[in-house]
Amino acid sequence: MVSCLPAGRLLRALAGGLLADREVRRDRKEVGIRLGEGQGGASGTSGARVDAVTDARLTRNPLHPVFVDMLPKTEVVRLSYNVRDEELNTTFHQVSTPLWTGERQPDDAFFTELNDAVQSVLDKPRP
Repeated sequence: MVSCLPAGRLLRALAGGLLADREVRRDRKEVGIRLGEGQGGASGTSGARVDAVTDARLTRNPLHPVFVDMLPKTEVVRLSYNVRDEELNTTFHQVSTPLWTGERQPDDAFFTELNDAVQSVLDKPRP
């Protein structure tokens, strides 16, 4: 899961009082397990940590094995910090379409143009 919040703030928002426990906070697997158990007002999801998802404390829940099977097949979602993802996707599509249609070759010039176009969107401030 990726959020517009910095990682630490997101985890604190999800875990609530759980992270007040310094011993738990040092062990990210344990944080994932406790999140999965729903402790501290947590969401009931383990935060996509394979080591937490496969822990016996979570797999004893009969609904949990679907996550064990699904997690290795997931892809990381990357969102831009400036939340201009629609503009970013449009720009990427416009620049890369000629590659897929055979009008352009995947040469250095193409990737320089693609990088510059994407970077110009990422450099914009948040709306």
